[in-house]
Amino acid sequence: QKNSYASSFEAQDGAFRGIYYTIACLQSLSAIICIIGQTTGIFYYDWASSKGLQEPRDEVGPSIVQVNRAYCTSDTILYIPLLLSSAYGMFRKKRWSLVCTSASAGISSYWSITVAFIFLFLSKNDVEGYTHDVSMEIWGFIVFYIVYGILVLKFLHHYWDTLFVVMRN
Repeated sequence: QKNSYASSFEAQDGAFRGIYYTIACLQSLSAIICIIGQTTGIFYYDWASSKGLQEPRDEVGPSIVQVNRAYCTSDTILYIPLLLSSAYGMFRKKRWSLVCTSASAGISSYWSITVAFIFLFLSKNDVEGYTHDVSMEIWGFIVFYIVYGILVLKFLHHYWDTLFVVMRN
């Protein structure tokens, strides 16, 4: 029976529910971080840069500023709505949120890996105008999102059947 207690979300163990709500909260927090750092980077790049959310113009050159703004735009159009949909759907225990969560977790890892290699390639190849030194805090942020995305995908894969049963349409 679909409505039996055994198939309800509340019947799952505390660790499962704790991980589930941690993911939902981190999806929400990630959306807020992206809105502040990425969406403002489109229109107010220098402000975002002054807050440490984008690389300073004088350290990356005009071409990289435009590349960064392009990434900001793609995050605003695709990634932020996925994060918001994921968080909203997870808090409401909607099945469709599993797809949004999977997509946003994959993007989290993919973009973080991409950014890591962009930083490495730019710093090692004498790109004109690029003098930006990536701080340990930024590397920590990048590593966090690589690992976070992979762990969320692993959680979803491992508990997909359970999640599908305990969540509503």
